[in-house]
Amino acid sequence: MAQHEKITEAVFRAVDEVNLQLVEQPKIEKSSDTALLGPSSNLGSLGLISLLVAIEQQVQNEFGVALNLAEDMLSNQVDNGAEDGAPLQNISTLVGYLAQCLDMEADA
Repeated sequence: MAQHEKITEAVFRAVDEVNLQLVEQPKIEKSSDTALLGPSSNLGSLGLISLLVAIEQQVQNEFGVALNLAEDMLSNQVDNGAEDGAPLQNISTLVGYLAQCLDMEADA
């Protein structure tokens, strides 16, 4: 299985995990186009942080790499050329960012 597909599956497992916690809020759709930030997103700030932490855990389990996505996003160290919110625009942009992170770890 290609790395991109493995990353997407890890993100979707994290979405499933967070959806179990969202009792009175709309569920996160498992789609590449699902908005993570902005007016189209169902996620509040706590939901977004919960998702990022769940993704960190899934990436560590799947790839053996420890990432700190919340810190990266909050410290504005992330810029992959996308518009506002870069990697957090939607699930697809986040998967692309994760692939870059894993590639950098592999090269280190």
